[in-house]
Amino acid sequence: MAKIRQLFTSGNDVYVLSSDALYRMSAHGLGWQQVLRPGPAVLSDRNISALAADKSGRIWIGYFDRGLDLLEADAVRVTHVENEHVFCVNRIVPDIHTGAVAVATANGLVRFDANASQQQVLTRADGLIADHVTDVAIYHDGLVLGTPAGLTFLDGAGPHSMYAFHGLVNNHVYALGVSGDELMVGTLGGLSEINKEIVRVNYTAGAGSGLKHNWITAVVPVGDEWMVGTYGAGILRLDRAGRFQTFEKATAHFEVNPNAMLVTPHYVYAGSLGNGLYVYDRDAGRWTVITGGLPSLNVTALAESNGTIYAGTDSGLVKILEQKLRP
Repeated sequence: MAKIRQLFTSGNDVYVLSSDALYRMSAHGLGWQQVLRPGPAVLSDRNISALAADKSGRIWIGYFDRGLDLLEADAVRVTHVENEHVFCVNRIVPDIHTGAVAVATANGLVRFDANASQQQVLTRADGLIADHVTDVAIYHDGLVLGTPAGLTFLDGAGPHSMYAFHGLVNNHVYALGVSGDELMVGTLGGLSEINKEIVRVNYTAGAGSGLKHNWITAVVPVGDEWMVGTYGAGILRLDRAGRFQTFEKATAHFEVNPNAMLVTPHYVYAGSLGNGLYVYDRDAGRWTVITGGLPSLNVTALAESNGTIYAGTDSGLVKILEQKLRP
């Protein structure tokens, strides 16, 4: 039997929204009449964990436990990829220059070529510090991978790793942010600033920096500063002087989902666990929160393509035209 999700009235009619259709009973009716039924689903699953747009306009959709969907620009054609490595997807990073795409999963790093064909799988057996890759970023002429055991750099010199022994604030890496030579590493125990593979500064809560919570889940460059998402203290700004600044609305007791932050020329977006989508107007210097129209208030992933923001949740995907956010 279908699950009833909402009961409401319109005029003299009563409507019931169920998990499979919309039904109506008129004031003089003797039964329920089906008035709307959803079409076939385009996507393979609802529980989205990662999003990215490649140079062709294709949207890559990673799932918590169902691999990948490659949604073409027409939003109709979908290719599903799922195997022993492409399964639990944590992060998707396209290279805008080559068209290649790196996919961080719980079972290694999977690399695709510009035609979206799987080319390579890298695991601990291939030199990674761990099989579970939590994040990946383009860094210098290669890649840097975050794992629960530290960092692995992939470049012309081959794989080489860094962890707490080398000064990393904590081995369990959740998020990576890159700006030129600067690499920000968000961990379970604070934030490390790395320059040319040397740890320059470690930030921890209670050490005088202004950091409110050690568990860092997202970090993105915004101009010459950084926006930092935490699991428990919302969002903070790290300024050029190395001090954390709070926000009136966005620094609070809520969780930013892992790597659910996105920067565009006019906005910064942050997906929260249960509070909706936080939007920072870079011109006005003001945060707002979007809750209406989302499939779920648990916003897990974000991407942008041609002026459209894609927000993934644990209940599906929604598109937002960014121009509609402008005053």
